[in-house]
Amino acid sequence: KWRRLLHLPRREVFLSLRGMPVRGWILQQMLKIAAVRDGSYRRHLDALHRRLSKARRETAARLEPLGIVPWLMPRGGFQLWCALPHGLDAADVARAALDEGLVLAPGNVFSLSGSASGFMRFNVAQMGDARIFDGLARAMKAAQRRAPASAEIDLPPSVL
Repeated sequence: KWRRLLHLPRREVFLSLRGMPVRGWILQQMLKIAAVRDGSYRRHLDALHRRLSKARRETAARLEPLGIVPWLMPRGGFQLWCALPHGLDAADVARAALDEGLVLAPGNVFSLSGSASGFMRFNVAQMGDARIFDGLARAMKAAQRRAPASAEIDLPPSVL
């Protein structure tokens, strides 16, 4: 009886299940199969890829005036690995960003060798609010002020 439901569109699966004792895992599997077969899962993934691609481009464009540039522009995914302006330490920026209510991901958190202090990872799916970029600029200025006098930090004029 269950096998005949696997070939039905999703709506008909729901209607056919009325009055039948269904275990949760069976229903989950049937709905997954129906979603794959009717193309809705593929359409969902395509829409998700388009939204993430747009978010990557917009995030990179909004980071550029701050002197933050992607180390490379990925074709997929939701993370941007970016280089900070010369001399700026990502951990210092992340600490200063906490005062702005932002949680950032400094590069050395992802580096076994500890050689990524000039990099930051951004989740583009979370970068839609302009206040994030304003807070990031303030955190960069604060990190520059807290840096030793001997540090040569090249912040762009838009941050100063």
